[in-house]
Amino acid sequence: MNDSISSKLLDKDLHYPIYLKNQNMNFMITHAVCNFLKSDKSMLCVLPTLYEAERAYSMASQMLDENNVLFFPADELLAAQMIDVEGDFKYERINTLISLLDGKRYLVLTNLTGAVKLNHTHTLWNDLIFKVDKKSIIDEKKLYSTLNRMGYHFSYTVTKTGEYSHRGSIIDIFPLNYSSPIRIDLFGDEIDTIKYFDVETQRSQEALDEVKIAPVSELLYNDDDLEEALKKLNQFIYDTKPTEFEKEKIDKDIENLSTHNHVDNLTRYARFFSPVESIMDFMNDPLIYIIDYKKCEDTYQRMIKDIKDYSDNLEGHFLFDLNYFVKFEDLITQAAVLSEGVVNVFNNGTEYEVSIPDDLKANEEVIIKYLNQNYKKYTIIITIQNQIRFEHLEQTLLDNHFSYEMIRNDKAIADGKINILLNDYLPSFKSNALKLIVLNEATLFNIKYEPRKTKYKSVYKNTSKISHYDELEIGDYVVHFDYGIGIYKGLQMLETSGIKRDYIKVEYDNGDNLYVPLEQISSLEKYNAGDAKNIKLSSLGTKKWSQAKEKVRRKLQDISQGLIKLYANRSASVGYAFAPDTPDQVLFEADFGYELTPDQKKAIIEIKREMESNRVMDRLVCGDVGYGKTEIALRAAFKAVESGKQVAVLAPTTILSRQHYYTFKNRMERFGIRVDLLNRLQKTSQIKATKEGLLSGEVDVVIGTHKLLGKDIKYKDLGLLIIDEEQRFGVTQKEKIKEIKLNVDTITLSATPIPRTLQMSMMGIKTLSMLETPPKNRYPVQTYVLERNELIIKDAIEREMTRHGQVFYMYNFKDTIYDVAHHLQALVPDCRICVGHGGMDKEELEGIITDFIDKKYDMLVCTTIIETGIDIPDANTLIVHDANRLGLSQLYQLRGRVGRSDKIAYAYLMYEPNYILTEQALKRLDTIKEFNELGSGFKIAMRDLSIRGAGDILGDEQSGFIETVGLETYLHLLDEELHRAKNPYEAPKEKKDPSLTKAYANRFISSDYINNEDVKIEIHKRIAKIERLNELHDLQTELLDRFGKYDSELDIYMHEMLLNKLCDKLEIKKILDTKSQMILFMSQAMSSKMDGNKMFELANKLSENIVLNYYNRQIEITINKIGDSKNYLITLSTFLDMILDK
Repeated sequence: MNDSISSKLLDKDLHYPIYLKNQNMNFMITHAVCNFLKSDKSMLCVLPTLYEAERAYSMASQMLDENNVLFFPADELLAAQMIDVEGDFKYERINTLISLLDGKRYLVLTNLTGAVKLNHTHTLWNDLIFKVDKKSIIDEKKLYSTLNRMGYHFSYTVTKTGEYSHRGSIIDIFPLNYSSPIRIDLFGDEIDTIKYFDVETQRSQEALDEVKIAPVSELLYNDDDLEEALKKLNQFIYDTKPTEFEKEKIDKDIENLSTHNHVDNLTRYARFFSPVESIMDFMNDPLIYIIDYKKCEDTYQRMIKDIKDYSDNLEGHFLFDLNYFVKFEDLITQAAVLSEGVVNVFNNGTEYEVSIPDDLKANEEVIIKYLNQNYKKYTIIITIQNQIRFEHLEQTLLDNHFSYEMIRNDKAIADGKINILLNDYLPSFKSNALKLIVLNEATLFNIKYEPRKTKYKSVYKNTSKISHYDELEIGDYVVHFDYGIGIYKGLQMLETSGIKRDYIKVEYDNGDNLYVPLEQISSLEKYNAGDAKNIKLSSLGTKKWSQAKEKVRRKLQDISQGLIKLYANRSASVGYAFAPDTPDQVLFEADFGYELTPDQKKAIIEIKREMESNRVMDRLVCGDVGYGKTEIALRAAFKAVESGKQVAVLAPTTILSRQHYYTFKNRMERFGIRVDLLNRLQKTSQIKATKEGLLSGEVDVVIGTHKLLGKDIKYKDLGLLIIDEEQRFGVTQKEKIKEIKLNVDTITLSATPIPRTLQMSMMGIKTLSMLETPPKNRYPVQTYVLERNELIIKDAIEREMTRHGQVFYMYNFKDTIYDVAHHLQALVPDCRICVGHGGMDKEELEGIITDFIDKKYDMLVCTTIIETGIDIPDANTLIVHDANRLGLSQLYQLRGRVGRSDKIAYAYLMYEPNYILTEQALKRLDTIKEFNELGSGFKIAMRDLSIRGAGDILGDEQSGFIETVGLETYLHLLDEELHRAKNPYEAPKEKKDPSLTKAYANRFISSDYINNEDVKIEIHKRIAKIERLNELHDLQTELLDRFGKYDSELDIYMHEMLLNKLCDKLEIKKILDTKSQMILFMSQAMSSKMDGNKMFELANKLSENIVLNYYNRQIEITINKIGDSKNYLITLSTFLDMILDK
C-alpha cells in the first residue's frame, strides 16, 4: 500500500487509546492496515459478528501480503459449542494459533466470540508441535499416543486432515497445513524415507526432508491428563451441584472425553486439563482494535443470554458457572483503538465523517457526474486490478477531459486530483473530514465481487472424493451381469481343487448363495436404481433375469438406432458460422468478477469453436448448482448477438425465467442489448411489445417459459437457443424444442450429473461439457447434526434475521406443515413466515417463492418440493426438521440452496430428541456433515442423481427399465447396443474355451498384507484391469509403496491375470495344462501375422524353458515347469507381452 495513504489516515503521533466516532468498517479496516504498516506490533481487530469479521479478513488480505493476515473465526451460535463441529472454522483457528507461535508480526481478524474464547496455553501448544526428519528415531507406540493426544484419528486409508494409519513399516499422516498427506517408511526404528502421497491414487510423490506435525484438535489430552482433569471436574460438579438434567448432559460429555469421541465441542472443559488463555495471550502485546463498540457489547450480552437460556432450559446454572470465556470489560481495557458504529457511545473522539459511496452502476454518465461533483473538492483515489476495466475507465476519463495521476511505488498521492492505483485494492469510502474519496472496482463497475488474493484460506483438506461411492458394504444390493440382483455378504477365502481364491459372497432369493471370484469383480456392480423401493432379489437357476435383460435390450435397440439417426441428421445439416470474438466480447467477459474454473474455460472454448463452425451445435452443459453454467450461457448469448442473431433462453418455471432475466439484463444492458421477459406475469401490453420486437429484430435476447414455444412467437433471426433443465418440460414442449433444434445452435444446461459410462457411450453422438471443478472463494456450508432443540432453532433464525438474511425451514409433511409454521411463529414472533408445499397449484407456489425472493418474508417453511435451481443469495440458513428421514442426495441438494453468496451459510440437520437413529441414517448425516466442501455433491449424490441424468439423455420412460436391471447393467446393455448400431456388420464374439478361464494358481490377498475389505476389493479390481507388463510393474511399485513387501503368491496372481489378457490379444484359442508343461495354441490367423524368427530370438533371450512349435498352421508356445513352482506363469506372461508388439 502507498505510504501517503497511511499518512492521510493516521496522525503522526498516535496516543492510545484512540476513540473514533461514527466510523464504518471499510474505513476502520483501512485504518488498521495503515497502522499495521507503520507500527512494529501485531494487531488484533475484533468485529461484532462472524460475517463482518470475514468481510474484514477479505479486505485486509487484499491490502497486505496475505501471509501477514490471519483469521480466527469462532461460531457465534451456542449450538456449535454444544454439538460436534467438523471442518474449516476449527482448523482455521488452530492454524492461526500455531502461526502466532512463530513470533512474527500478524494482523489477526476475529469476531467478538473468537476474541473472548479461551484456549490451552501457547506453552502447551508449543510443547506438542514436533518435527520428524530423516535423523529421527521413531518409537511407534509413543508416536501413536502423541498423535491421539493431538486429535488425530486412525483410518486404514488416510484421505483427510487429522487422520493417520500404520501398515507394516509404513506410517501415513495427514498433518494440518499440508496440502497432501505424508508417508514415512521405517527401517526398524529409523526413517528410510519421508514423502508426500496422493490422496486419490494413494501413491508416494516427491520426497521431503522433514515434516512438522501440529495438533488438529482444540482440546489436547492423553489418558493421564484425563485422569487428573476428571478429578478436578468431579470436584467442581460436587461444588456447583448441577440439576438432574445437567448431570445427564455432563455424564454424556464425560463419556465422550473418556472415549476421545467428539471432543471438539467440549473445549469448555479445557481449564480442567491445563491453564487457559485468550488469543491475545498468543500475541506479543498486540494493538487491539474494537470495531463498532456498541455492536460488540450487544453480541457479548447476547452470548451471555444464550448461555443463561440454555442453562435455564436444563433448570440449572452449571454451564454458566464454567466461565469459559474472557469478560467483555477485560477485553475493552486492553483495547488501543475503539470505534463507534451507527450508535454514538463516546463523549469525545476523532470524527472523520465517513460514509460509503453509492454504486456507480458501471454507467458512464453516472460516473462522470459523480467525478464532476467531487473533483477538486476531494482527493479521489481509484483502485483497479483488472486491466480491461482500467483501459475502459482511462478512455472514459480522457474523453471527458479529466486529468489523473498514475500512482506507482512510493509516489505521493496528488491532493485534489484523481489518483489511480493499478493492481492495488482499497475498500470504498468517503471522508468529509479528510476530504478523501476511495473508489474501487466494485463501486465503479457494479460487480459484486472484489478481486481477492485470498478469501477463505482453507487449511483443512478434505480432498477425499467419494470416488469410491461404489464401495460395497455388507447388506448392500448388488447386481451380477449374468445372475441378477442379490445382497453382498462380504469376502471369503475358499480353496477348491488346491487353488485358494478370494470370493465375494452374494445371497439371492430363497437364501441361495453365489460365490464370485474377486478377479471377476467387474461383472458385479453395486445395484442402483434411484429411489426404487421393494427391490426383488433374483432367483438362481431360473430364466427370469435373462428375460428381464432381453426386454431392456429390445427397448435399447430402438433408442440406439434413434440416437445414431439423430447424429447423422445433425451432421448433415448446415448451421450458421458465428463471427470470432469482438473487442466488446472481451469487455463483456471482463465484467465477470470471478475467476473461471478450468472446466468453465474448456466449455467456453469448445462452445465458441462450435459456434464459429458451420455445423449445428447441440451441446449439453452439465454442472452442480453454483458451478457457473449461467456464465457460459451469457458469453455464448453475447457472441450470438454480436453476430446479429437473436437468442432465446427457455426456463421451466416463471421464477427461473425471472431470475435469468435479471442476470442477463444486468450484464448486457450497458452494451445496448435489449433483453425482454416473456412469462405469465407479464402484462398484455408487455407481451405484445416483446412479440413485435422479436419479429422486427429490436429484441436481441428473450427469456421466458414454455410461452416462447407458442405458435404466435416469430423471430426475425433466431441464432441460439439456451434451455435450462430441459427434462422439466412436458412431452409436447420437448417435441417443439426438437423442431427448433434442427437448424439453430442449442445449449442445454443441466444440474444433474451424467454417469461417466454414459458419457463415453455418447461420444460423437452428443457434445457434453462437464463442470466438475467447484468455484473458488465460496464458503463450505457449516453443517451441524443435532437433536431438535427449540432454543437453537430460535437462535439460528434470529441470527440470520439480524444479518438481514433469510431462512429455509424444511418440513416434509404437507398435512401438518401449517401447524409447524404456527409453532415457529410463536417461537420467533418478529419473523415473517410463508409456507410452500407440493400440494399447492403451480401458480400459487410460484407466487409465494417470488415473494420470498423479493424479501417480503424472512422464512420459508417448505417441503423438499421447492426447486433447487432457484438462486436466493440472502437465504443462508437451512433448518431440516427430520433430516434422518431423507436420503443422501436429497440432503445434499437441500443444502445446496444455501451458501450461494459471499456470506457464511449454516445447515442444521435435526432429528427427534431422544430418537435412536438407525446406523444408516447416522452414516448419511455424518457423511453430509463431513463432506461440507462445496461440490462434494458430485461425489456424494453421484449415484442417485446419475440415474436422473441417464433419464434426461435417454428419455424419462427409461426409469422403469433402469429399475428392473439397475443402472450399471442398463448402461452396459446400452453400450453393447450402441456398438452394434455403429458397427452393424461386425461378427459376434466366439465363446472362450474353458481352459482360458481356469485358475492355475492361488488368487487371493493375504489379510496379513491388506487387512481392510474395501482396500482388498480395490486392489483385486486394479489387478483385473492390468493389460500390459508395464502396468503390472506400476501396480507392484504402488503395492510396495503403500503396503510394503508382498509375497510371491500375490506376484504370481498378478502375472496370471495379465496372462489371461494377453491370451485374448494374441488369439490363444486353448491352453493344455499337464504336470510338466503348459501349452498355448494360437489361432491360425494370428499365427500367420507373427514373425517366427523374432519369437525364437525373444524366447531364447528370456528362458530356456520356452519351446516354440508350428503345427497345422498354428504356433504352439510350450513352457516346461520346474518342480511345484508357479513361476512359469510369470515367464509366460512376460514372453507374451514381449511378442505382442513384434
